[in-house]
Amino acid sequence: MNTPFPQRLIGVVTFKAPIYREIAHDPEALLPSALIVFVGSLVAAVSVALLTPQLGFLEFTALFIAYIVLWPIESLVAALLATNLFNGKTDAVEMLRVLGYPSIFNVLTIIPCLGWIASFVLGVTGYVIAIRESAEITTVQAIVTAILVFIVGLVITLPLSLIFSAS
Repeated sequence: MNTPFPQRLIGVVTFKAPIYREIAHDPEALLPSALIVFVGSLVAAVSVALLTPQLGFLEFTALFIAYIVLWPIESLVAALLATNLFNGKTDAVEMLRVLGYPSIFNVLTIIPCLGWIASFVLGVTGYVIAIRESAEITTVQAIVTAILVFIVGLVITLPLSLIFSAS
């Protein structure tokens, strides 16, 4: 249960399920997870800023903060859904640790066009594996959980997006 950080990252990006489960159950994995979320959020926000020259500092900062704030919200929702809908064996803290790691795929957003697509596809794949391994549920149950978490995220972020785009 003491896989070094570089090997954990390699395990996450190569979708090694035991690594995801190890991260979920390792209390020491929270800080590295937070750092990955921070870096991934910063790169994604910078990528948006590069694609949207009219984006001001306030909007950039709000976007960066939104990426970070969604992480614990989505972790809590994923844990609640997995445990209540599918009798999963997890909690919000385990989910927080493991759902931070797939944010590593956000670094791909810096690559024009294809980077966003690759980040999305790989990130969703990692997200589903993270939910499955943390909650010890089936892949289908993890996909359903991820879709519901995504919908909750949209419900939270869409109104904020509309407010910022109107200003």
